[in-house]
Amino acid sequence: PLATAYYLKEDLRQFWEQPDKATARNFLCDWIARAEASKILVLQKFFRLLRAYRFGLLAWYDHPISTAALEGTNNKIKTSNAVPTATETSSTSRCGSTPYTKQSTL
Repeated sequence: PLATAYYLKEDLRQFWEQPDKATARNFLCDWIARAEASKILVLQKFFRLLRAYRFGLLAWYDHPISTAALEGTNNKIKTSNAVPTATETSSTSRCGSTPYTKQSTL
C-alpha cells in the first residue's frame, strides 16, 4: 500500500503538466479511478475531495492564475515579524558575545 500511495502521489503531480483541459480532465478521472481501486483509506478520502474540487482544478486550464508569489511574500512578512523566543533572546550573536535584542518598530 505504501508504494501504491507513493506512485499515485507522484503521478498526480503530472496533472499540472497536461497540455489542455480535455487531457487534464481525462488524466484526473483516470487518477481518481486508480485511487479508488487502491482501497487505501487515505486515498479514498483524498479522491473524494479531488472529485468535489474537480471543476476548480480544471478551471486553471481556462485561466492559469496562481497566488504563489503572493503567498511567498506573505510568508516572508510573517517570518520577519516573528517575535523571538526566550532561547533566541538569551543566545549570543554570531559576530560576538552581544545578546540578541529585537529592534523597536517605532
